[in-house]
Amino acid sequence: MVAQRYRRSRQGDPLARLLQTVERQTDTMCRAMEAMAQSFGPVRPAQTPPIVIEEREPKAPEMQPGEIVQNLGALAKVLGEAFKNGSAGGGG
Repeated sequence: MVAQRYRRSRQGDPLARLLQTVERQTDTMCRAMEAMAQSFGPVRPAQTPPIVIEEREPKAPEMQPGEIVQNLGALAKVLGEAFKNGSAGGGG
């Protein structure tokens, strides 16, 4: 197809010559615009940007079963004393 256009333009077809000139001009302008735009940063990235996964802070050490039992025992003791003294009465 391009060869046909070129042959026509050599034969003097004014429309074909005009089309060829416009195509070249458009290509040249696009390359010039890309060159100017690249001064502000990449125009066409070579690849997709990498996905960054942030590392989480290390977890606090989990409680050992013995610690859980001690805490529950202390909580039960405090609640039991509160009920005995009547201070956990629900406000009524």
